[in-house]
Parts: sequence; C-alpha cells; structure tokens
Amino acid sequence: MTSSPTPSAVLKNTFGFDSFRPGQREIVQEILAGHDVLALMPTGGGKSLCFQVPGLCLEGLTIVISPLVSLMKDQVDALVRKGVKASYLHSAQDKATQHRIMDEVADNRVTFLYATPERLAQVKFRERLKNVIISLVVIDEAHCISEWGHDFRPEYRLIADFIAHQPIRPRVAAFTATATVITRHDILNSLKMIKPKVFTASFQRPGLKLMISACHSSTHKLVALARILKLHPHQCCIIYCATRQATEQLANFLRATIFSLNQDKVRAYHAGLDNEEKDEIQRKFLNDELQLVVATNALGMGIDKSNIRVVIHYHFPASLEHYLQEIGRAGRDGKPGTCYLLFSAADLEIHQSLMENKPGKDTLPKQKLQAMIKYATTKHCRNFEVISYFDEVVAKYCDHCDNCLRLSVSASALELKRKKSILQLVRNYQRETGLLQLDLYSQRLAAVIAAFGPNSTAALSQLPGIGNELITSLSNFTHQIVSVCSDQAKLRETDTAHHQQSLDVDSTRASPRLRLPPPGPTFSPVPA
Repeated sequence: MTSSPTPSAVLKNTFGFDSFRPGQREIVQEILAGHDVLALMPTGGGKSLCFQVPGLCLEGLTIVISPLVSLMKDQVDALVRKGVKASYLHSAQDKATQHRIMDEVADNRVTFLYATPERLAQVKFRERLKNVIISLVVIDEAHCISEWGHDFRPEYRLIADFIAHQPIRPRVAAFTATATVITRHDILNSLKMIKPKVFTASFQRPGLKLMISACHSSTHKLVALARILKLHPHQCCIIYCATRQATEQLANFLRATIFSLNQDKVRAYHAGLDNEEKDEIQRKFLNDELQLVVATNALGMGIDKSNIRVVIHYHFPASLEHYLQEIGRAGRDGKPGTCYLLFSAADLEIHQSLMENKPGKDTLPKQKLQAMIKYATTKHCRNFEVISYFDEVVAKYCDHCDNCLRLSVSASALELKRKKSILQLVRNYQRETGLLQLDLYSQRLAAVIAAFGPNSTAALSQLPGIGNELITSLSNFTHQIVSVCSDQAKLRETDTAHHQQSLDVDSTRASPRLRLPPPGPTFSPVPA
C-alpha cells in the first residue's frame, strides 16, 4: 500500500507552486485532519487549491458541488491538463456520456467529480455511489445555500441530506468569496457542519482602483464609457450589463464605433447563448483573442483569467456581494486593475421595479440595494464601505478609491479650476455659434459624438432611449457638431497628455481653445 502524498508535494508536482498563499496551508491541514471547514476567500484568492490539494492527498472520491456548468468545465479542464482524473456531470450531456462517467466513478477511476446540487436528489445517482468511498464533499459558491445570500438556490438545501445518507460521513468543506456574518451562520446550519473550522481571509484588494462616475443620462454614460476605454487601450476588459439585450446592444455599438477596425475583439456573453458559443467566447477570451467581453453576471463565476485589467459595471449591481465578486475578476495575477461603476438613477428604477413585481414582502433585496447605493454615493472611502459591510475591520482611508485619491491631489482646487473651464467653454461655444440657448441634451449629444467620432451617429440612433432624441436634436446642429468634433480631435492629444501628467485622473481636461462643452457641469472626471 503506497503512502499518501504530502500537501507540499502535491502543490509542487501537480500545480507547479513552491509554496502556499497565506491561509491556504491551514485550510488544507484542517481538511486532511478530518474537520469540516468553511472558508471565505476573495475572488482570485486561490480557494480551488484549498480543496484540490487535499482531494489528491486523500483516498477515495471528492465530490464538488458547483452552481454553474461553465465553472465546472473550467476547473475540470484545468485538472485534466495537469493529469488529474476529473469529470463533471450536467443535464446537457447525453445518457451514454453520463453512464460512462458514472461507470468510471464506480470503478474508482475518478478522483474529482463535479456536479450541480440538483444531481444529488436523483435516486440513480445515489444508487451508483453506494459502494464508492466519498472522502470529501466540497460546496463551491456556498453562499447559494443561504436565503440571506445574494444568489440563493433552493437546490443547495439538498446537500445536507445527501451527506447524511452516506455510509461513512465525508469531510465537508464550503467555500465562498462573499458572505456576511448572518450568511455564514446560515451556511453552517444548513449544511449541518460538525465543529467546523471557519477561516475568513481579508476581502481587501489594494491592487484594484475603485472608481465611480455619476451619469445623468444614457448619452452621458456612453461618454464616460468612451473615456474609460480610451484610457485603457489594448487591455483585457469585462463590461457587466444587467440584461442579455443590453449586452448585445452595447457590444454591437462598440463594434460600430471604437472597435470598428477590430470588431472581432468584442463579443457579448450571456446565459441565452448556446453552449458552443459560450465555450468559444470563453476560450478566445482566455487565449487573449478577445480584448473585451460585454456580459451579464453569467460570466462572473464561469471565467478564470488572470490578466483582466479593467472591469466596468455599465449598470448598477443589485448588491455589494455581486459587486465585490465581479470586480474580483480584475488583477488576479497580482498586477494593478481598475474597476469602474457608471451610476445612474435609471438603473435604480430598474432594480426597484423588479423588486416591486416579486411576490411576498422580502425586504432583504432592498437592504442589499441600499448598501450598494450607500457605497456608490459616499463622499468618504469606498474601500471602507465595501469591506466593513462584510464585518471586517479596515482603515477609513485607502489609496485606491476615487474619493481618497481625490483628497490626495487637492481636489477642491482642481474642481474649482474645472468648473471655471467648463463655464468658459460653454460661453465660447455659444458666442462663436450664435446658439445662445444650447439645450443640455444637445451638449451631451455633442460630447458623445466627439468621444466616438462623427461617424457614430448611425450606430447611436440604434440604441434605445437615444434614437428618437437623436433625430430631433441633430436636425439643427449636425453640421456644427461635426465641425466642432473635428477641432476637438486635433486638440485632444496634446491636452490629454498634459492633463494626465498633472492629475492622473482625467483624460479630457477643459481647454480655453476647445469649443465643445462636456456633458454637463456635474460630470466628475473619470480617473485613470
């Protein structure tokens, strides 16, 4: 009988790492000692190693319960590439494939079996596992088991019954990236953990800059997006949208404007795509064949890419749990990343409408939304707002959110200068064009066209909420806007270079020579 490999040997020989990250070794040791474990680790914190290493040290089968097929496939493919015997079951597989996998499990030819929680309730599945030694049951994205969590799935409640009916009770290890104190207690109770060891890693990600831009219209939001994308050329980026339709519309718009010469670098991703198309998009994004993916939260748990530099929330997230998990996709390689939230009142109306249409009087979604609003509107440290929400003690000042960065560069003086420049801009434009009553929408529209180029009007007219206003507004101002855009394009490069050196927070500093006003005096510059 051969002796079991040590965790350090598995880490080195299978995964190629010389040492564990902080906190990983302790979790591995507790699992190998036979204890139940609940571990809270931020996205990108290396939680998969915490159960994969002990799974390879133990005799028998490790079952991993996961909510998404894309996440299961991603992890299984990675293990197979390393020579580990791993498989996953899902409903889209044909019967022959499922039977083959279960035959391999019954013959002890599989070390890791990934499955959705619904699979645990199937009688045939339980029957096939009767004579299999299950040494470890892992619950990934464990917040899904809690009604207090942000992605509650009733099927997760089946897990405890499945564990209880095993001839020999396996170790239980639950992992999540986001859980408040009340959610943690609910996870422990729902899984009926026995004397569990609880590990809580810090939720802080000092390598991520947290930036918020308050947008007052759909055109205003497009201006902010254009500025952000021009600040980060050639960098891998995810743009999160609230709906499937929005991802398609925004991806089409970007392909018609900023990425018109590289349309194959942008794709939309959502749950409505067929599996083959989703797999193709993930593969291309992982291999750097795509630069930008416009996605719903379906991409959130299904992608493991280390060099994402920018995450943009084009629509307002429903909770800080969602937000923290999604921005955690940036900078997983340890290098800096930047996270932008484009905040508008229209986004809040969507969330409130959805909550009003839900049956019952559950106040939890409203509480979570209010916490998210507080984060987006605070004038103090944003890092403090999001980290303290998860009951972690943290300083009330950081050096990586827009509010704290603004303090560090004497924002009051800069803001006064910016407002004076904007006022002078508007006066110059009105005097030189004779348009003394230039309406606010036309100002914003002109700024959008300036950001995306004069050829963008056709693409703009296809976007909801813009098309009708565009036709009316352009009837009188088209030729003037295009000429102003041409002037602004010639001046922007030298002006931007100077301004980024002085502020490092805005690529569009006002210049007395420019004749085109930005979208409105209340628009905050988008930090780099």
